[in-house]
Amino acid sequence: MTTKKKLQTFFDARHDDAKYIQTYEENLEFFGELLRTGRSEELDFVLPIKLLKYADPLNQTGQYSKALKVLHEVEQDLSKLKGRSKWYEQYEESLMFLKGVCLSRLKRYKQSNQQFGELLSRSRVNENYLNWYRSNRKALIDRYSWPILIGGVAAYLVLQGMEWLDFGPRLPLVNASVLAIGLLALVIPAILKFFIDRSSPPTLASRE
Repeated sequence: MTTKKKLQTFFDARHDDAKYIQTYEENLEFFGELLRTGRSEELDFVLPIKLLKYADPLNQTGQYSKALKVLHEVEQDLSKLKGRSKWYEQYEESLMFLKGVCLSRLKRYKQSNQQFGELLSRSRVNENYLNWYRSNRKALIDRYSWPILIGGVAAYLVLQGMEWLDFGPRLPLVNASVLAIGLLALVIPAILKFFIDRSSPPTLASRE
């Protein structure tokens, strides 16, 4: 028979991520019934397990979309605990961090940085949050600069090949312009990333 004590003992012990996921899913109905009560003691029991021993293992095993769906469920239930649990802020911070990680893994960098930006506005000294925030900003630069760089180099090579084969008119100015665009797409992102690594954490005032 499933009991809270038995489940708490299991989730307090060390297991691999797959085992945590399996055990939580085997007891979905039991956990769901506890959450539906809306009682703070039941929410305080289930939410940290669902957050840290189910959503996080899903994230750790690469199931980012599924983890994000679970985190949205946690967010809905967590709102019922506001002002009713001394652990509310801790749960909320863990929730925002995991949402930020999953969104980043899914290449949704702007949405991810909404989470990390909010966390940094509350806790400016957290290097982990800052590293994720900066990494997302650099990933956005790469998203737009790499196609330009690859396109510029490819166009330059095509033009050089045409010139070597004596096919079509010689266009040295066009060749130089295309090469310059490719080089700028390499140099400018490097400069931007340099400044990102040295930028200050966002504050609440700077984001409003």
